[in-house]
Amino acid sequence: MLTGLLMLTGMLVAQADATPHEAIEVQVRRLVRQLDANDLARRQAAEAALVEMGPKILDVLPPITSRTPPEIKNRLPRIIGLLQEQAAEAATEASRVTLESQTLPLSRIVALLKEQTGNQLIDFRGRWGQGADDVGVEVDFDDLPFWEALDQVLDRAGLTLYHYAGEPNTVAYVKRDANELPRYGRASYHGVFRIEPTAMTAMRNLRQPDTSALKLTLEVAWEPRLVPILVSQALTDIQAVDEKGNVIAVAGEGSLESPVQNGVSAASIEVPLAVPERNVQKIASLSGRLFALVPGRVEAFEFAELEDAEDEEIRKGAVTVVLQKVRKNAALYEIFALVRFDEAANALESHRGWIFNNKAYLLDKDGKQREPDGLETTRRTENEMGISYKFVLEDDLSDYRFVYETPAAIVQLPIEYELKDIPLP
Repeated sequence: MLTGLLMLTGMLVAQADATPHEAIEVQVRRLVRQLDANDLARRQAAEAALVEMGPKILDVLPPITSRTPPEIKNRLPRIIGLLQEQAAEAATEASRVTLESQTLPLSRIVALLKEQTGNQLIDFRGRWGQGADDVGVEVDFDDLPFWEALDQVLDRAGLTLYHYAGEPNTVAYVKRDANELPRYGRASYHGVFRIEPTAMTAMRNLRQPDTSALKLTLEVAWEPRLVPILVSQALTDIQAVDEKGNVIAVAGEGSLESPVQNGVSAASIEVPLAVPERNVQKIASLSGRLFALVPGRVEAFEFAELEDAEDEEIRKGAVTVVLQKVRKNAALYEIFALVRFDEAANALESHRGWIFNNKAYLLDKDGKQREPDGLETTRRTENEMGISYKFVLEDDLSDYRFVYETPAAIVQLPIEYELKDIPLP
C-alpha cells in the first residue's frame, strides 16, 4: 500500500511539474489511444474530446501511416479535418489593432501593425521616385479591425496601397494621387477581406441596344498574412438596386473566378450589369457573397529510408502524401511524390500554380535543408498532383530524409459584402 501511495504521489508531482504543452501532449496521446477502444461510446467520447480541444492540438496529433490501427485511421482524418477547418476560419477573422491616442511616425505605426497583426507592409515610395518622409500620423484605435485602421492611417498620411509588390505575404504603400478619394468608408470589410468598387464602365451598342453593357470592377484584397488560392463570385449571388429602389439586373449566368497570383495582394472581379435608364445616377446598394479558397494549416510530411521507399503514405487532415518511389541515375536522384486531397475544390486546375510553391526538400542528419535541383509534373487530376523532384547528390541518399510541406486542407469560405452609393458613369 505504501508503494502504491508513493507511485501515486510521484505521478501527481510529475503532472504538476509538466508544462502546459506537455500536459496537452499526454492528454492527446491518451485520447488517440481511446479512439481504438472496444467500447463504441468511449471511441465517440474520445473523438468529441479531441475536437473540443481545438486546433492547438494539430501539432501533437500523430500522422496516419500503414501501421495505424483501422479504427484510428478512420476517425483521425475526420478529427484533423474539423480542426483544420476551425484553424482556417479562425485565421480569416480580422486582426485587431489597438493604438492609444497620440501622433506617431509612420514607420512606427507600420512596425506596430506588423507586431499586432502579423501583416507585413513595405514602403514603395522610394522605388517610385516619391519622397519617403516619415510623417507623423494621429492614431486612436481601440480593438479596431486591421483594414479599418490601415485605411485611416493611409488617408491621414496621404498614401494608398500598391498590390503588386511581387513579394509573398506583403503589401506595399505609395503616395496617392492628389485627386484620389479617401479609402476609409468606400469599402466593405469582412474578416481579413476588403472589397472596394474601383471602376465602372458602360457601353451602348447603337445598332443592338440589347447588347449594351455595364461593368463594375471590384477589388478584393486580403490581409497579407493570409493568401487565398482563388476568389470566385456566382452571378446569382449579387443583388443591385438604384436610388429609387428599382432592381438593376445582373447580366449573364455562371460564376466569375480570379486566381490569386504569387506576390499579388488583391484580385479583381468584373461584375456585368444591365444598363439602367439614363436618369439613374447611382447604384444605391450592391450586395453579394464571394467565395475564397483558403489553404489550411501547412503540415510537414517526412519520409525516411528513401532508397527502399515504395508507395509509402502519410495522411494528415484532408490530404495524403505518397512517396511513390526513388530512382537513381549516377549522382541524380529522382523522388516521385503524389499529393492527394479529399476535396480540392478546383484548386488543382492546370492554370493554378500555387501548389508549386509548396516546399519540398531533403533534410540531412544535421537538420540542414537541401533544395531540389529541378522538378517535373507527373500527374494531375481533380484532386491529385504528382511531382518528381530531382536532386544531384555527392553523398548517399541514406543520409537524408525527404520532407514535403502542404496545407492539410483547402477550405471554401463565404465573404458577405455590401457596397453603397456607387456613381454610374
